[in-house]
Amino acid sequence: MTLFSFGFKASPNSIQASSVPKNAARVLFAGWASFVIENKDGLIEICGEYGPEEALLIHALTSANAVHLDAPQTLGLSLKFFGWEALQGFLTPAGYVVGLRHGADALSPTSSSGDVQVYYRNAKDAAACGRSVDHLTVVVDALTGRLHYWTSTESRPQPVPITGRLSSVKFQKVWAGEAHMVALATDGTLYSWGSGRYGQLGHGDLVSESVPKAIESLEGMHIIDAACGASFSVALSESGDVYSFGLNDHGQLGIGRREGSSDVEKRNARNTSYPQLVDFFAKDSVEPIDVTVVSVACGSAHMIVLDDQRSFWSCGWGKYGQLGQTMSSESRDTMVQMVRSTGSVVRADQYSLRKRADQRAGPWTNAICGLWSTFLWSADEIEDGSGGASP
Repeated sequence: MTLFSFGFKASPNSIQASSVPKNAARVLFAGWASFVIENKDGLIEICGEYGPEEALLIHALTSANAVHLDAPQTLGLSLKFFGWEALQGFLTPAGYVVGLRHGADALSPTSSSGDVQVYYRNAKDAAACGRSVDHLTVVVDALTGRLHYWTSTESRPQPVPITGRLSSVKFQKVWAGEAHMVALATDGTLYSWGSGRYGQLGHGDLVSESVPKAIESLEGMHIIDAACGASFSVALSESGDVYSFGLNDHGQLGIGRREGSSDVEKRNARNTSYPQLVDFFAKDSVEPIDVTVVSVACGSAHMIVLDDQRSFWSCGWGKYGQLGQTMSSESRDTMVQMVRSTGSVVRADQYSLRKRADQRAGPWTNAICGLWSTFLWSADEIEDGSGGASP
């Protein structure tokens, strides 16, 4: 197993490569500075700078009480951890959505203190937007395909309001940005709602929506995956094309940054409320090349995609090295192939790239983004620049 980590680890002035321990096999969740990992023994741990509430959630999962959730702590890849800046909850293989207790309406306690609760049963996906003290959680019901939600102040799950043709729509996945949500229907149609201030809903305007609304310009493309940054969204079509929309102040949409005559115009010109096709470029080339993407992930202001050749590409804000470009903390406004693995540790002012490996490894297999960090891993060994296996 080979794991690479890029970007922010502890605080802006103190990047600690040890924030993610050397025995980490996979990163299952990454927030602002807290990380949930599965170690090489298959056990789940929380590390980095995490709060007591996040620790309570992991304790509830790994304690004896987790038996009641059908969530043994050795099933890391079968669990989904969610939250925006911090861990807000997790979804078990049995469909239990577990989070911190915020009211008297949760279904049942999972810890002796009663601070951790089961909020929903029989869910197949879950996501949460907002800050730790004021967040919204949305789940997809596994039986009906309907969306339900609750907040930090109204903890009883309620159906997400539906209008018109939504009454017959069945959903399968949901993603969250800082203040907006995106949900994928079983027919491949992508819906969005929440804040539209920067065009992150993809409806061609800056209007916020209180109920899910189909993104018309993507209809008929059969979307299979999506992701949300803080104020932008990304959609992946069945044909392997990537579309992005929303805030583009750091080039996170991967479509370049159009210019204007004033600072305000330049800033506003970067954003788009209509989905835009993302192009890919070989090094030093001005002509786009054909790349078929198989998965997408977003941090607060950067995007990572994995292609069908198991190579990663990145764009957006790069201050902490989260784009994976060798010895560079620059931002990129077009897709650039990420650094190939060479050596064990590389550092440049405010970021670190650390490699951890055991057994044998090969092409990249997955990625996850924190707000300002990126984690890549492979099931096989990555060769170093000399042609031999890296230690």
